[in-house]
Amino acid sequence: MNVPRSVYIQSEQFVPSSGYHLALRAYDANGDYMYPDWNSLLNDPDYTIWNDERMDAYNIESSNAPAWCTDPQFG
Repeated sequence: MNVPRSVYIQSEQFVPSSGYHLALRAYDANGDYMYPDWNSLLNDPDYTIWNDERMDAYNIESSNAPAWCTDPQFG
């Protein structure tokens, strides 16, 4: 019998407060590769708050994980 060894923690979807580009493998109208704008995302105050909340939830749930859960997964 395969016993699950992980706990899934679901967080609300993040909605960006501005229109920065985050797609991977995207190309503009000229066929030039468009790099994701990670700096804008990481400096977005809404993202910071959202990420802090989900990490707090993860830490709380991880500390409450049952003994059989040796590898909690975060999603």
